[in-house]
Amino acid sequence: MPSLKRSKNIYRNIPNIITILRIAFGFMLILSLLKRNDTLFWLSLSAVIVSDGLDGFLARKLNLVSDLGKVLDHITDKLLALCVAFILCMHYALYWWVFYVMFVREILTSIFAIYIKYRRGRFPSSNPVGRIFGISSIITLIFYYYSHPLKEVVLFITLFAMLISSLANSKKIFQP
Repeated sequence: MPSLKRSKNIYRNIPNIITILRIAFGFMLILSLLKRNDTLFWLSLSAVIVSDGLDGFLARKLNLVSDLGKVLDHITDKLLALCVAFILCMHYALYWWVFYVMFVREILTSIFAIYIKYRRGRFPSSNPVGRIFGISSIITLIFYYYSHPLKEVVLFITLFAMLISSLANSKKIFQP
């Protein structure tokens, strides 16, 4: 039986472990939304945000960027966003059409990312507008959680950022 070759870099899995921890933090966030628990909401939301930034930062800083890490991060972000949107529709009066639009967008961006990987041999990097979309999504979540009177205005801004981000992502398909 052949032995497995071990890497000397013991830190190589830290970014992926942080990404996997974000899944656990995401479950805590969903639980906080269902239970309407402010303390758990803020703790889990903070943990999701920190872990989302930390995994990529460490991967770049330690030169550990990998396709596995990119895919794992991408899937984690998409699933968490869709689960939170679903809960917001069920319990916080978010429009169902928003969930359906997000669902279709996430499927299309995943297909585009796989296509770009196949065509160019690497996964596309995120775009700055995508980060703005992410930040505005968090703000929208907070506004819906507290039923803030301006929640629909913030939702509109988030949807606009999602549209611009989607257009920026689709533009990558046609680049050589």
